[in-house]
Amino acid sequence: MERLLARDPEAPLRQVGVVDAHGVAAGHTGSSCVPFAGTAVGDGVVAQGNMLTATAAWTAMVARIAGADGDLAARLLASLHAGEQAGGDVRGRQSAALLVVGGGERIDVRVDDHPDPFAELQRLLAMYRADLRMRAAIGHIVAGGDVEEVLPELRAAQEVFGTNREPEFWECVGLALAGRPDPALLAAIVRANPGWAQLYGRIVVTGRVAS
Repeated sequence: MERLLARDPEAPLRQVGVVDAHGVAAGHTGSSCVPFAGTAVGDGVVAQGNMLTATAAWTAMVARIAGADGDLAARLLASLHAGEQAGGDVRGRQSAALLVVGGGERIDVRVDDHPDPFAELQRLLAMYRADLRMRAAIGHIVAGGDVEEVLPELRAAQEVFGTNREPEFWECVGLALAGRPDPALLAAIVRANPGWAQLYGRIVVTGRVAS
């Protein structure tokens, strides 16, 4: 961090945070950053903000992530929420983003313009995870696996998908390919979107899902 700032003539205008592979963290907020601006460093984490309504935001973010449950994405969201609760951006709310890379997973969700960006970011993360569950279930069905084994995954995904009934559609497909069609469920899906009937026919008639 010292070497980086030493060769940057605009260091007073910069904010930068670094966490190394061992969890050692460092942060810098330049003296010319627009107040309220600051940095808080914790165990394996750096939180920063500028143009905020209060000086408590970055320290609240570090405190929240330290005590939050769940995986890294969930803990980061909790930390972001803490910053918002502490006052957030003095200009109001408009955008939010979450990027997690590592552990065999990549999460990249963002909201560029929304009246409640944090809530929308939560919804998009839930949709992302539900979509992963659905796609894993589809892969199981396509590979000839027992549809009963993935029905809980498809139904859990459907709870998140809401009015979009794609997980239920794949439940219908899986049951049909297994010789146990569910006409009532299929009829309800088709009433919501007639296009599903065409896709259902194409898949069930051929007995496979085209890549």
